[in-house]
Amino acid sequence: MLKKIAVFVAVAEERSFTAAAKRLRIAQPWLSVQLKQFEDSLGFAVLTRNKRIVELTPAGEEIFGVARRLVDVLGEFNDRAEHLRRRSGRNLIIGCEPSTIHDPAKNHIISSFLKTHKDISLRVLNDRPEIIFKKLADKQIDIVYAPLPGVDQDHPLTRYEILETGSYEIVLLAPQGHPIADGKTVCQSALKGQKILTGNKDYSNEFKHFQQAVIAEIDWVVPPELEYESRSHMVQTLGIPSFWILYPEQPVHVPDDLVIVHFEQPLYCRFGCIHLKDHNIPAVRKFMSLAIKTAQAVQRDLPARRDQQAFEART
Repeated sequence: MLKKIAVFVAVAEERSFTAAAKRLRIAQPWLSVQLKQFEDSLGFAVLTRNKRIVELTPAGEEIFGVARRLVDVLGEFNDRAEHLRRRSGRNLIIGCEPSTIHDPAKNHIISSFLKTHKDISLRVLNDRPEIIFKKLADKQIDIVYAPLPGVDQDHPLTRYEILETGSYEIVLLAPQGHPIADGKTVCQSALKGQKILTGNKDYSNEFKHFQQAVIAEIDWVVPPELEYESRSHMVQTLGIPSFWILYPEQPVHVPDDLVIVHFEQPLYCRFGCIHLKDHNIPAVRKFMSLAIKTAQAVQRDLPARRDQQAFEART
C-alpha cells in the first residue's frame, strides 16, 4: 500500500502521469495500474483525468495531505535504515554512469568483489553523472564508477580518492551518407560546427573538459523527450552522429544504415573508481583494495585486445 500511496502523491504533485512516472523512474503503464489498484482498495476515485491535466477529486484533496506526510516519513525511515546498514561496514552502494555497462574493468571488479566478500551486500545504482556525483558528495552512495573528472572541472578533487581502471577509444556512430562518414577515419577538425548528439547536455559539458579543444566547438544536440532503445536508435531516428565508447568486450551490433568512424588521432576516455577521502568505511576500503589488483590485471590484457579490435574495425 505504501508504494501505491507514493504513486498517488507523485501524480498529484506533478499533475501528469508521464511526469510522475519519470520522477519515480518507473514505466507509465505500471504507474497507471498501481493507481487504479489504489483507488479500488479505497473504494473511491482520488484523481480526475482528461487530455490536458490530472486533478484531485474532492476526496483526493482530503487525503492528499496525510498521504504526503506518510511518504515523507517513509523516506526518512529508509534513509535512516540505509545509514545504519552502511555504518556497519557490511553494505556498499556503487553509482555507475550508464555508459559503463560494457566496461570490462568495472564488470571484473564487481564480479571479483561479490565472490571475495560474500559477507558484504553490494548495490549498483545506474544514473546520470550529475546525479551520482551529487549522491557521492552527500554520502548517499559510497563509490562512483564513471568517466574520471578532468583537472579543470569544478569538482573539488582534493576531496576524492581516484583510481583509474581503464582508458577506451572514443569513436563516432554516424548515419550512412553523412559527411563525416565518408571513410573509416575522420580528422578532429572536421567536427568543428558539426551537430553531434548527446543524451545529456550536462554530460556533454563535462565531456569537453577532458577531451581536446576541438570538442568545445561542436554544436551539441540534446534529443527531444522521446523514448529511445539505444544510442544507435537515437542516431537512426534523428540522423545525427554521436560519440560512442568502444569497449574491448562490448558486443558491437551496428545497424546496416550506420557506421563506426575512428579518429585519425584517437581520442580516449578514462574511467575509474572515485570515493570521498573522509568516507572510508570498511566496505569501501575492501572494494578499493580489490579494485586496484583487479584493474592492474585487466589493464595488462586490454592493450592487445584493443589493438586487435581497432585493426579489425579498420580492415
